[in-house]
Amino acid sequence: MTAADFEAADALLRDSVLAGRVHENRPLGPLTTYRVGGAAMRYVVVESMLDLRAVVHAATVGALPVLVIGRGSNLLVSDNGFVGLAVQLGAAFTDVDTRGPVVRAGGGAALPMVARRT
Repeated sequence: MTAADFEAADALLRDSVLAGRVHENRPLGPLTTYRVGGAAMRYVVVESMLDLRAVVHAATVGALPVLVIGRGSNLLVSDNGFVGLAVQLGAAFTDVDTRGPVVRAGGGAALPMVARRT
């Protein structure tokens, strides 16, 4: 990722539905089960598919590395942090569907809730 790529992605994020919600140098350790790890260069919580589309567009145009975070379990973040955009899945991604023989759980669903529902 070049500086120009990053600036292009950053500009797209600032001008999208995510404007004002993208944070710089956000510590990721508190978001994980093990509570360790450095900061993400950029961080945003996506609350809808529209938000997610804006992230995908900015990341694609700017060749920006993306780290998707659900509830942070089974995630280890380097103490050096993450050079890119950390995207945490918000409430719109927590549904659990147990109808039929297949269980579908959103990436933001809490594992204890998924276990109870199944």
